[in-house]
Amino acid sequence: MSYRSRRHVLQGIGTVGLLAVAGCLGGPPDTPDSDTPGDAPDSTAVLQLGRSFTDPAWSTAPTEDAGYVARYDTRTALDSLLDSTEKIPARVTDFVEATDFDAATILYLQSVGSSTCYNTLEVSNVTITDEAVVATASAVDTSGSNTACGEAISYPSAFVRVSGADLPDATRITVTSGFGTTGEVTAGSETDGDR
Repeated sequence: MSYRSRRHVLQGIGTVGLLAVAGCLGGPPDTPDSDTPGDAPDSTAVLQLGRSFTDPAWSTAPTEDAGYVARYDTRTALDSLLDSTEKIPARVTDFVEATDFDAATILYLQSVGSSTCYNTLEVSNVTITDEAVVATASAVDTSGSNTACGEAISYPSAFVRVSGADLPDATRITVTSGFGTTGEVTAGSETDGDR
């Protein structure tokens, strides 16, 4: 997948994506995938950002694109993202402020779901190899058996904080969308400003 600037990320997230915060913060590090040699990060935290119904810039066709990943290695790199709306929820700013960017990075992950019940992006198998931060992410239908889901394409997203010594610059996430499309999505290190 080609590189997208922070401007494209803002279009992809949309105001609704950051305002619809509905998720968990914290938790133990994920277990490394046995097929991916590497180390478990010192700690991993996931903040669900909810779903957006705005077509993001990365998506050319919901059934063909698995998702999008952006990586932020400094607080400054996130400034325009967090300043893009007047009502950023406190837990989003708290999540960013709690990040020690000298020893951690924040990933922004987004995928696509086939109904309004896809509002979570489940993240697992976070590992650090010599070449990249590696993980898997899946759009999840969180409805129960008695829940009626609306017919709309949705874009669930999450922030993931990965901590560890000497994190590699590359990021490789295997994303599975709510349409069953799986693909490897990559991101480089973003620091201060658009590339």
